[in-house]
Amino acid sequence: MAFTTTRTVGRQLLQNMRRAPRFQSRQIATKAEQAGGRLGRPLAGVAVASGLLIGYYVNRTGVQPVLTAYAAAKAKKAPRQLELSREERFCMFASLEYDGQAYMTPADFLDSVVKSMPRPRVGRLKLQKSDIDDMLQVVPKRTASLETGAALFTKLQHRGLISYTEYLFLLCILTRPQSNFKMAFNIFDTDGNQRVDRYEFQRILNLFGKLAERDKDETQTGEAEETAMGMPELDTTLTTYLFGPKGKLLLKYNDFYKFIDNLQTEVLEMEFNEVAKGKNIISEEAFARIILRYTCEHNVEEEFLNRLRKKIMEERNGIQQEISFREFKQFCQFLNNLDAFVAAMRLYSFTDYAVTQTEFARAVKISTGFLLEDHIVDTVFKLFDDNGDGFISNDEFIARMKDRLHMGFRK
Repeated sequence: MAFTTTRTVGRQLLQNMRRAPRFQSRQIATKAEQAGGRLGRPLAGVAVASGLLIGYYVNRTGVQPVLTAYAAAKAKKAPRQLELSREERFCMFASLEYDGQAYMTPADFLDSVVKSMPRPRVGRLKLQKSDIDDMLQVVPKRTASLETGAALFTKLQHRGLISYTEYLFLLCILTRPQSNFKMAFNIFDTDGNQRVDRYEFQRILNLFGKLAERDKDETQTGEAEETAMGMPELDTTLTTYLFGPKGKLLLKYNDFYKFIDNLQTEVLEMEFNEVAKGKNIISEEAFARIILRYTCEHNVEEEFLNRLRKKIMEERNGIQQEISFREFKQFCQFLNNLDAFVAAMRLYSFTDYAVTQTEFARAVKISTGFLLEDHIVDTVFKLFDDNGDGFISNDEFIARMKDRLHMGFRK
């Protein structure tokens, strides 16, 4: 492996980043360009891309980025994801490339949702068409998979590919309440025949891409629209799963509903298991860490956790209650109905104000149709009741939980 110590590295790194998908954020490239004149030390150097330290080395294929040990160590200490746009986060986690476009594997997608940083790797794996054909051969049949409730992405891991517009779609449905599933299906069902075909699905995905480009610089608009609105001929894991290898299957609402519900459950299971460490329960503190993810910096998170620990020590001599996956999932389903919860809270007042556990639980019931377990509500209040008066600030709770729903994205 050869190294170089000249400014050429900076320029090559910048060129490599710009050869990435056309929709890739130029903000990342600009930051690398600003650092370009200073790059040039043997792995050497690092380029700063949206706060991510990326080392580089030179081999026969040119300059390749690699997550440095320092960046990996920093990632372990950071409980909150970097504040990136969805596009920047996609580019950070996407580990595959085909025909100049970046793609995620199913494992990349799951990592991007629940982890702060991607797994260390050297550049992106460049695929041939035969590689993609092999990946699509292992996609399970939709009907059997949905009936068993199989964790599709967990099963496939790195044997699959997900496009940027599919990534946007998947992020969107992860935080939709079940009451919105039918509305989402009807959006895809453009001809109203209660079935969605591959063409209808792709049209809406293209719309996701177009909307994602709306906030971009005017200088990028033409290039962005070409990418967003182009009808890709490439089959992906998602299109093969939903519409079959030849794209001829039709998607009905029941299967659409099961797909979203299964995916939401799969992601929540991954979050839960990450802290459960083989057990089927987690502690109140572990629960608190999960729901505070994406919502605050490390020092602020510790203030919340210290408050929780102190109250548990005072009331129960430090003995923490156990929380099951079912209870954790139920709380997350409540968060998916957060807008309805806000509307329900207005039944008590037209202004933001502190609420009691009884008022909180009743508003949850009104907005979701189910009651949270008493000890879940109690844990939430121990976490957010800053002065111990039995009330929590409705305003602060909602703001932080919206941050969790938005997964820390800047936009």
